[in-house]
Amino acid sequence: TVNTGVADEYALDIKFPFPVKVDGAWMAMNQGAAGSDFEFLLYSGTTALQTVTVDGNAIGVLGARLIEVIFPEETLTANTLYRIAIRPTTANSVSVYSYDVNQAAFLDLVPGGQAFAYSTRLNQGAWSATTTTRRLFGGVRISSLDDGVSAGGGAILAGAGIGLVAGL
Repeated sequence: TVNTGVADEYALDIKFPFPVKVDGAWMAMNQGAAGSDFEFLLYSGTTALQTVTVDGNAIGVLGARLIEVIFPEETLTANTLYRIAIRPTTANSVSVYSYDVNQAAFLDLVPGGQAFAYSTRLNQGAWSATTTTRRLFGGVRISSLDDGVSAGGGAILAGAGIGLVAGL
């Protein structure tokens, strides 16, 4: 649960081996209580590059679900750590879902591999050390990528499946 005394932001650490452009994010979550407002944030370090506020009243029925947000396209530099985070903005909390593996190498079996991991922070302080054996169910929407060889690009999601959703 987000908004505890230990952490009030949970993040999916992301790092791509090539430049990409992203224009959205998604996360498996439960808003916890009716009207629980929250934000999706795309970070470089502790600097928010994009912030999308979600009105908890607009979501409807409580329960686990995938929430997707769209934001203006943002270019991510190759081999640079970014984070997609969830942060509640009301007194209520939200829950995000994650899973653990016994060894970090097991994450090589899912999109993003070990370059996608888990971190938290409290009261907009420093980010925790990355937990290399935990992954949030979430990701970013890739609008363009550059392999450095050819021209072109296309809109894809990164995370749920390679070439579909980066981050799961």
